[in-house]
Amino acid sequence: MCHEDARMPSWRPILAVLVVSGAAIWLLEPNYLDLQAATTGDEFLGVLGDGRRRAAAAAVADVVFTAGYGLLGVLAFQHVALGVTRGIGMALTIGAAAADEVENVLVLIALHQRGDVSASILGGIGAAGSTKWGLATAAVVLLMALTLQDRLARRG
Repeated sequence: MCHEDARMPSWRPILAVLVVSGAAIWLLEPNYLDLQAATTGDEFLGVLGDGRRRAAAAAVADVVFTAGYGLLGVLAFQHVALGVTRGIGMALTIGAAAADEVENVLVLIALHQRGDVSASILGGIGAAGSTKWGLATAAVVLLMALTLQDRLARRG
C-alpha cells in the first residue's frame, strides 16, 4: 500500500536532523528526561544542579528533535496509509509532537524560574509528557500495523 508522491520531501535529511538533535540533547544534558519527569520543585532543581544553561540548550535541541519526528511521522503516514487511516495517523503524530513542544516550552519556563519551580508548571510538564507518550505510542502501533498489513498483502 505504498503511496509514493513525487512531491513528497525526502525523509533522509529529516532523519539526519533527528539523529543530530537527539544526540545533542543527550550530550548537553544526559539527565534531561529526568528533568521532564520531575514531580516536585526540589526534585527538578536537584536533577538540574548547576546545569541550567546546558538544560536550556538541551530543551532547544528537543524542540528541533520534536519537529523532526513530527515531520518524519507525517511523511511515513503519507507513504503507507490512505483516507481516514492516513488522517488518524497524521493526527496522532501531530498531536504527539504538539504535546511534546508544550512540554519543551514548559521545561524552558521552569528553567527560568529562580529558586522555586512552580507546581503548576511541573504538573503541565507531566500532563504534556503523558499526552505525548500516549499519542506517540498509538501512532507507532498504527504505523507498524499498516506496514505489517502492507508486507502481508505483498506476499499474498
